[in-house]
Amino acid sequence: YIQGVIMYLSENTQKNLRSAGVISENEVVLQEGDIYVAVNVINNHRRIVSIDKTLLENKSNAKLLKG
Repeated sequence: YIQGVIMYLSENTQKNLRSAGVISENEVVLQEGDIYVAVNVINNHRRIVSIDKTLLENKSNAKLLKG
């Protein structure tokens, strides 16, 4: 167990969350443990957000397209 690990979600996931209206243009989402926190980069306001798992990138579902 590593205490205090904070990880920002990927840029693509952030864009998906903005498109879905979960976060505003001024917010980014980070994960603290099992909690997702939206942080406003202008005023540093923080709020907990619920994220539909389908909006999160799932690298195991990524496929390489061959041409």
